[in-house]
Amino acid sequence: MNSNPFAEIYERLHNIEGLLLAFDERLPDRPAPPPNPDRWEQGVNIAAEELGWKNQTVYQNIDKLPHRKLHGKLYFNRVELQKYISEGGRNK
Repeated sequence: MNSNPFAEIYERLHNIEGLLLAFDERLPDRPAPPPNPDRWEQGVNIAAEELGWKNQTVYQNIDKLPHRKLHGKLYFNRVELQKYISEGGRNK
């Protein structure tokens, strides 16, 4: 009687997954890379996350925040938002 080839594949994948998880646990925690000053990310949630605000608050204060608008979509740069915060919320 032939064994199910998918059962063998599943077992091997399960073993590989276990090895990867064990390897990942041994790695030291690495800090997140610093934000890229040239990267503009799409979405109000980027600004809300960086500022600790709700999305609605970002929309209400959009004229005060450093942002770009392209084809009706808002883009934010984390470095610019951090600079905005460090300057006490003043936009040039």
